[in-house]
Amino acid sequence: MGLLNQDEVRELEIVVDSIDAGWRATTYDATIGNIITKKGVCGDEVLKLGPRQIAWVISKERFKMPRL
Repeated sequence: MGLLNQDEVRELEIVVDSIDAGWRATTYDATIGNIITKKGVCGDEVLKLGPRQIAWVISKERFKMPRL
């Protein structure tokens, strides 16, 4: 199977809770829901990571990946 276009992705309901601005011809641009650091959920609008630090980014959307 090749790439799915926007109509096919919408038909398969792969992106849950999508926003209109996120859709592209063959992709969807996810939005940031939560940023989690070692200290917990980050409430700041900007997060600067130092060397060797990590953060987990959780999207506002959910993605269902069907078996095709």
